[in-house]
Parts: sequence; structure tokens; C-alpha cells
Amino acid sequence: MLIEALITIKKSDYDNLLTLVASLQEEIRLFKNGKNSKSSHTNPSHDLQRSNSKSLWPKGVNKTGGQSGHERKTSHMSPTPDKIIDHDEINFCQTCATNLENVPASLFESKQEVVITPIAVQYIEHRSYQKKSNCCGLMNFSKLPSYLSSNIQYSPAIESMVTYFHAYQFFPIKRMVGLFN
Repeated sequence: MLIEALITIKKSDYDNLLTLVASLQEEIRLFKNGKNSKSSHTNPSHDLQRSNSKSLWPKGVNKTGGQSGHERKTSHMSPTPDKIIDHDEINFCQTCATNLENVPASLFESKQEVVITPIAVQYIEHRSYQKKSNCCGLMNFSKLPSYLSSNIQYSPAIESMVTYFHAYQFFPIKRMVGLFN
């Protein structure tokens, strides 16, 4: 038995239904083609049924942060810092604005900052001297280090650093040349 009925809906609702049907047909087409990020060049973010807001990692049993029983490791302050900067610019009271310039200050807190100084090029000149024997007249020369073969060259430490950057860190040759210019 076939029952036909006429349903009346608003034009905006009809347009919304057409849009929904078109998007569902597109999803069905994608499912039938089987294309996703593993089988084609589409991004993983465009995979269907995937939410970016949910982590793909399994939930762990440990709480975030330091775990109980774990020994805390931290750097220690140096007993002999190379440079001390005193921040003692206390001229006025923060509450009553009294002049504090003549009041002696006492140490309240100290913190240290670890700084790596810039690398500076150092030219080391090796000099060989000569002496003439008073007895036989032979000219005697002092010996330079055996690794010095040219008038100017890089030290063995720099040569090993270049080898490290190129072989281990995979620096391109052009980038390494830029380090030495």
C-alpha cells in the first residue's frame, strides 16, 4: 500500500536539507573511493572521522610533572661568580615615599645567570728562532709544531669541529664556509 502525502516546509529549511544531502553524498563518495592520508596525498587533518581536539596518544597512569620518588636534579649556583651586578637602586619607600638614599642596604636575594660568551678568533703566531754556534759556525733552528705546514692555517681543534659539523650535524659545505667568513 502506497501512501503519498504532501509536506510543506520553509524555503530556508529546504536549502539546508539540500546542502546536507550534498555533503553526505560527498562523504559517501570519499568512503567508496577509500582515499585518506595513508592511501593518497591528502593531509591527515582532512581524514574523515578524525578529531584534531582529541589526542591520539593513550592516556598514561602517571600525573603530569615530577613523579614521586624521583630525585630532583638542578644546576647549583657558583660560589665564585665571574661577574656580580648589584641591583641596589632603592631611593624611595614604595609605601610612604621616604628618601632611602642614605639608608644602608642589606642583601635580600641573589640569583645567577649562566652565559656563554661569544667565540672570538684568536691568531697564534708560532716563531722559529735560529742561533749560530760560536764553535763550528753551524746555524741551529728551533722546530715549529709538525702540524704547521702553511704560513696561515686553521688549528686542529677547528678541523675537528668542521668534521663534527659536516659528518655528525650534516651541515652543508656552504653553511660551514659562512662560519669562517
